[in-house]
Amino acid sequence: MIEVRPGCRFRGGRMRQKSPYSLYKRKVGGKVIFYYITYDRTGKRLRYSTGCVVKYKAVEYLAALFQETGSYIPSAPPVAPMRFSEYAAGWWDWESCPYVRAQKESGFDIGHSYCDTCVTVTEKYLVPEFGRAMLGEISVDRVESWMRRLYEGTGRTSTGRQERPLSAKSVLNYLSILSVMMQEAVRLGHIDKNPCASVRRLAKNSAVRGVLTVAEVRRIFSDPSAWYNHHAYVASVIASCTGMRLSEIRALRCCDVKSNHLHVELSLEDKYGSKGTKTGDVRDLPLPSSVMALVRSVRGNDDSERFLLCYPDGKPYGRAAFPDGLYSVLADLFEIQDGCPGKMVVDERAKAEGKTRKDGSEIMVRYGETVRRERNITFHSWRHFLNSQLLSQGISGEKTRRITGHTTESMTRHYAHFSLADYSDVLTITEGMLKPQEKPQEKAGS
Repeated sequence: MIEVRPGCRFRGGRMRQKSPYSLYKRKVGGKVIFYYITYDRTGKRLRYSTGCVVKYKAVEYLAALFQETGSYIPSAPPVAPMRFSEYAAGWWDWESCPYVRAQKESGFDIGHSYCDTCVTVTEKYLVPEFGRAMLGEISVDRVESWMRRLYEGTGRTSTGRQERPLSAKSVLNYLSILSVMMQEAVRLGHIDKNPCASVRRLAKNSAVRGVLTVAEVRRIFSDPSAWYNHHAYVASVIASCTGMRLSEIRALRCCDVKSNHLHVELSLEDKYGSKGTKTGDVRDLPLPSSVMALVRSVRGNDDSERFLLCYPDGKPYGRAAFPDGLYSVLADLFEIQDGCPGKMVVDERAKAEGKTRKDGSEIMVRYGETVRRERNITFHSWRHFLNSQLLSQGISGEKTRRITGHTTESMTRHYAHFSLADYSDVLTITEGMLKPQEKPQEKAGS
């Protein structure tokens, strides 16, 4: 019996010794790094990074490793001699980042806007903190310390100004971006473990989204002339009885207005234009007859792909146009409710951030706007408003999710199929929400 030593092969009846290692190149973060493949005593194939960008340096690294340890297998997975700033170069570029390209080729939905956000977070929060550190020096403790500073607002900007505290949700989102990058570093052999996988998470303390009462909704919709932008009025009416996202309403086209419903298949981004909805769903949403008439009055006889709510030249409104119209009307409402129409107060948010007017005086804001902020009412609150109304009136969770396009309990929704006729109960509720309350009639002779 012939004893086969690890790393040996038979060829032509003779035993041939494998090369102890083989070098190959891989592009990482815009740079070419030399990796090598070697074998352990059992013949198992192993891969490591040399951390070198030049071949002769990689050969020298391996020669020194063998001289020091008698093996091409490091005692521990090698820490690539690369700083985080070098590794992060080119990360999240939608066109050229190897990770993003691989995700797209694997069928994952990774959008331009998401990559843009990741680029901003990397440049503003990750590179300033970890840029000078070698990848292997980024420890669990260091990541946790960075998270605490973001959460507590004890960090400093590049200009020396103190950072404002971030919500736990924002900090965790930034951590997830760092974690993806570090996990890819593990896969590529730069580091042994992802430090982000072991950090203690912050408790999510996102502020509860505020919602308007039905009485308040009826009041702001009772007088369309109070809205300085009629299209903002229409957008809020649509959102209140469909729960559509702002990006979906902005993307509505004249051809999406059907005889008794809206066809929703697109969302609109300022930078990249129209694309699919956030969840990829296509929905047909019924509207109360009064709202349907309002939408048709805006569309007119136009059945083209022109945006439904847009400027006269066909260009879509900016992202802030519809929320700003809503916030102006809400400021009027809250000031009237509290008996102080037109009242101006110091903008405490701007004051906390150290912002002032050009002449150094304090920035003022409408009293009604401060109430809106305190109640945390935004355009997105329409989704919460509709959800609350439907669920409180006994509409099933499956049907509510189908209307609003939520993805929770996705399998339940996948097996639940609704036709427009199935939404008659929803129409009854939404029609009632928008109907002005009738004043009680006085008794005869009183």
